[in-house]
Amino acid sequence: MRYEYSFYKPYNVRLEEYLQTSGIKYIKHESNIVGDSLKFSVWSTDENYEIILDELQGLKIFNPLVYVTYSASEVNSAKLLVVSPKKQVINIINNEEAYRYSCRWVSSMGVEKVNHKEQIDNFSIRKEPSTKTSTVFWAEDTGFAELFVDKRVYELVREHSLQGITFKNVMNKKGIYSENIFQMKSSNIIARDLIEMGHGERKVVCHICGKEQFFINNIYQLHLDFSKLEIQSDLYMTERMWGEGIGYPLYIISQRFYQLLKQNKLVGGITVSPVVEVNH
Repeated sequence: MRYEYSFYKPYNVRLEEYLQTSGIKYIKHESNIVGDSLKFSVWSTDENYEIILDELQGLKIFNPLVYVTYSASEVNSAKLLVVSPKKQVINIINNEEAYRYSCRWVSSMGVEKVNHKEQIDNFSIRKEPSTKTSTVFWAEDTGFAELFVDKRVYELVREHSLQGITFKNVMNKKGIYSENIFQMKSSNIIARDLIEMGHGERKVVCHICGKEQFFINNIYQLHLDFSKLEIQSDLYMTERMWGEGIGYPLYIISQRFYQLLKQNKLVGGITVSPVVEVNH
């Protein structure tokens, strides 16, 4: 794996001189409205990258966005992979009817909020997304909680009899069930006690019911106790235990599912993260 430390900073002469001297490629964006800026990245595979990051801090260049990428061998050898769609384009319009909410309260600003929810009905969506470049999608407004796929993924799962996967129909704007978009879920829920903590999670606690949730970042890897998990299914979901406020699950696919997606050229719209095997 390698880490990308991505910077997008207001222009200053000292920084540009440093980038030029260090041989770091950068893009200069010119703007009469917000001012010029410099965009560049430092990679963990670059020579002396730690020294470069320290020197950037000396120039008061802090807080890069950090991303992780995995090699093909790391991805292809993992038993399980956390899958994340790249696009957030599904707008659910029947949130109040499709969910059962709990732990409601009114904030100091007089805004009603909620901590937890459970799906109890099919979704209606405002618009079906284009499937020209992507086949898997997040919902826009549900805290990355719901996963949708197009007809090609749906048919792939059916054709190969993949296990542990269920589909729910989605109502389109015409008031009929879509023939192209389906919600994808799993009947296999991974409990909290199978997940090893201590790998960058930040815990938050519901101030009403005391339920724990965990905030994670872009480079987080899920650590699972494989000794208590029967790896027979092709899709798993964790409990809705991630994120502040309304929690969402992580979606985990088998290597078999991933390879079928690859073979059928259906991975363009997703990213995957190998699950780290833990045995106790």
